[in-house]
Amino acid sequence: WLVRGTRQTHRAFNFPVPPKSRLMKVPHANIPFLIHILGELIASYGFFLRPSATLTRPQPDAHAVIRQYALLLTSTNLIASIFLFQDHPSETSCQVAGALALYHLGPLTRAGYKIRNGERTGIWEGLGGAWVHAGFHSIAIGALLWEAMKLPWLA
Repeated sequence: WLVRGTRQTHRAFNFPVPPKSRLMKVPHANIPFLIHILGELIASYGFFLRPSATLTRPQPDAHAVIRQYALLLTSTNLIASIFLFQDHPSETSCQVAGALALYHLGPLTRAGYKIRNGERTGIWEGLGGAWVHAGFHSIAIGALLWEAMKLPWLA
């Protein structure tokens, strides 16, 4: 394997070392974007493939709107992936992180409502239910707000 024109080998055994994959090079500062992408990727697949499972009672007329929401989530994942491999946070990446944190308030509120009312229906029951849903979105909000607070004018 060639890395910058030289062959990388193991120090002790002198055998070729494969290069690290691009995913292994995600800077620690961009973990909030990775959290968003992984969580919302699962959600977008669920909303797109099983729209009836997101409703308390199936409504075929609502399927198109739920599938459109799945495509919007996929769009947020594509936007987040732009910032995934940046070495340093930029003003734009911090603003996008803030916007994504704001988005996560909606699902967190919905999960809190389901916990309070004891609802056991929905697509998330197979993934731990409303408590896991609330936990994920809380972590995502915290991580994305941490990233958003790196704005140059806040420092």
